[in-house]
Amino acid sequence: MVGSSFFLSFAASALAGCHREALALGSCAMRRWSGRLLRAARSRWLPAAALPLVLATASAFLFGPVVRAHAFAEAAKRRVELRIGSVRPGWWGVRLFDLIAQPQGVDGIEAKVDQACVSLGWNLRVDKVELSGVSIRAQGARERLFSELRDWRAGENIALTKSADAAHGPRVSIAGLRFAWFDSTSRAPWAEAHDVDISIDRDHALISIPFATARAGRWAGTLGDASIETTRDGIVRKGRLATLVARYTVGGDEGNSALSAQLAPLPKRVLPGLPDLGALGAAIRSLTTSVSERIVPDADVGVEALTWQIESANDAESLTIGPGPMSLLHGPSSLEIRFSTDASSARTPLALEVTLPLGAADAVLALDGGPVSLALLGIHEGAAGLVDVAKASAIGRARMVLAGDGTSLTFDGDGGLHSLSLRNVRLARDVVRDIDLDLRARGIATAQGGVRIDDFGVTLGSIQVSAAAALEQDTSHVAGTIRAEVPSSDCQSLLDSVPTALLPSLHGMRMAGTFEGHGRIEFDTRALDDLKLDYEISDHCRIAVPVAALAPERFEGPFVYRIRLPDGSTSDETTGPGSDNWTPINLISPFMQVAVLTTEDGAFLHHHGFNRAAIRSSIIANLEGGRFLRGASTITMQLAKNLFLSRDKTVSRKLEEVVLTEYLEQTFPKERLMELYLNVIEFGPSVYGITAAAEHYFGRKPAELNLAECLFLASILPSPLRLGSMREAGALPERWMRLLRKLMETAHRLGRITDEELTEAEGEPVAFWNGADRPPARPPVHAERPIDTDAKDIQTDAVPEPPEDGP
Repeated sequence: MVGSSFFLSFAASALAGCHREALALGSCAMRRWSGRLLRAARSRWLPAAALPLVLATASAFLFGPVVRAHAFAEAAKRRVELRIGSVRPGWWGVRLFDLIAQPQGVDGIEAKVDQACVSLGWNLRVDKVELSGVSIRAQGARERLFSELRDWRAGENIALTKSADAAHGPRVSIAGLRFAWFDSTSRAPWAEAHDVDISIDRDHALISIPFATARAGRWAGTLGDASIETTRDGIVRKGRLATLVARYTVGGDEGNSALSAQLAPLPKRVLPGLPDLGALGAAIRSLTTSVSERIVPDADVGVEALTWQIESANDAESLTIGPGPMSLLHGPSSLEIRFSTDASSARTPLALEVTLPLGAADAVLALDGGPVSLALLGIHEGAAGLVDVAKASAIGRARMVLAGDGTSLTFDGDGGLHSLSLRNVRLARDVVRDIDLDLRARGIATAQGGVRIDDFGVTLGSIQVSAAAALEQDTSHVAGTIRAEVPSSDCQSLLDSVPTALLPSLHGMRMAGTFEGHGRIEFDTRALDDLKLDYEISDHCRIAVPVAALAPERFEGPFVYRIRLPDGSTSDETTGPGSDNWTPINLISPFMQVAVLTTEDGAFLHHHGFNRAAIRSSIIANLEGGRFLRGASTITMQLAKNLFLSRDKTVSRKLEEVVLTEYLEQTFPKERLMELYLNVIEFGPSVYGITAAAEHYFGRKPAELNLAECLFLASILPSPLRLGSMREAGALPERWMRLLRKLMETAHRLGRITDEELTEAEGEPVAFWNGADRPPARPPVHAERPIDTDAKDIQTDAVPEPPEDGP
């Protein structure tokens, strides 16, 4: 914007220079021609009243060509291409209409001026140039246009013009300027301003901007009522903005703006949270140099009300902080930026201070203040899912230092959010209220891609987690060691520290005992098979008073639980001893237990609800994929989910699943857990429990199922709605039959079936029942050996997985 205004000043200077000479020449011509005309008039006895008209007509006839010629010559000296629509003499000056000016060598910038008025002083020198109806349009990438403008201004003729005219040039006034800058792809301008007034005096310039907006990649800004004072060369002496709103968008497309690339030049890293410190330091130095060259030392630059907004590309509500005052100080060795929440509306405002060195010193960011209400910070109700913002408060203290040579970034800080309420569908169904969360972190990141966290802590009520980590990375791998610890704590205090909305099914439960644990993980993505996972948990928590839905007596007879139908709706299902949809464990083919122990949870009979080997395999799979791909669900965890919980994929449901898994393991023996599991698990569309599954797929009773049929039922448990559709084809696809044979071999290798059972099973077909005539009944299957073997924490990756694209 400022650069464009000074392009106009150069153009105005060209007009002034040409009119000074043009008016002088015109004056001389007028004197000569007026003398001739006067003598002719006297000789022909013209009336005296006609003389002014004759003089004006002759002057106008000669004035236009002279002005145009000199205007074009002066514009050429200043490397400006100029077009003039019309020229008219004025009182002690001249007026030009419909001007178009373009800087030579700059493809994409054009200024249009409806009218330019050039006024003479008493010394017949140009005193003032007034431009009205001005519009500037720029189109193209920022870097290209700025580079071409720099080359244009650095030209030899421009340098001569500046040295000759800058200090003694005419006054220039521009009223109601309109500015718009378009990139190469968007129809809407990425920068625009309206009703801009510019006044350029002998030694300074004043710019008034009522409104302007610009965007660059994920950043956007809108300013209001800006007043800027500069030298004639465009160096800022004073700049005050009444309002400035800075917006940053998270999520969505990054955009293809050249400015976005300049503001965020950091390359993609293996860990997205670790920037390239060398590139970050270079970007800071470039920014600091650029700003310092455009601001005089000790200039008064600031914003009365700065507002920060963080927007989600998928959410209309933004997270707003502010408004608050911001100042920029150009000191002898650094640029200092200070921002704080409005001190007049809060006793303990949060203050942010950034120090950017002009040389090779360290860059520092410091935050301090609070507690302060989120409402007084300017955060609106509903922003980022926040609820009751007037009750919530924030406190923080942090310091980050980027070494001047870009080799390291140190950080040390702590902060907290208290009485926080949050609505987030990924967190819980209902609003999570009264969150008291405190965080602390201290460590260092290096330019080589390493991060060391010497101290990290999270406190949620009575829940305390301490951790430390050391990570290293390059473009090919990530390696690290992470340690975490939970100190010995009272179980009821831990339960009370979790907001009610995160454990809604457990409201009213009372616990006894203590809990503590510590763990360590060491990994290198180049050799994930060598991942080390060690943890010890001393879990002495006991359910002293369960809620009614968890009472063991509930499951001694028929009970009701909620199921999900194929259309996504829910319904109540009745099962349990004495109901038609219940089969006791001794009347279920033992091969069904063999099947789920082989495919779902090989260590079920030995763990206490959580499978250490499955957790390790899950971590490896997720590290390999760079995202969450696999969980570590056990049979008990699946049972807890199906008996008590919804299918919501929320943090709340997962927390409840962990607590309920612990409860089930404490309350029921393994055989009873297996019985409950086989009678409530989903096997297909509206097919719940082994009784319905044996009937639906094979037209048989659960006791009649052979090994191949049981393995088929177990193989569709990961996605029963999708994989259960194989029944409609009438026969099992050959690729799925090959999977079942591999599962048979796995069960045999683990000692869960005998040689004879394997041989017999390999010849067993899997024939689906079409719902008409039932197949001949078989005698009940009996196991020839105990299902419980020495196989404990079986590696889940040792079990063949179903094809991802199904049958």
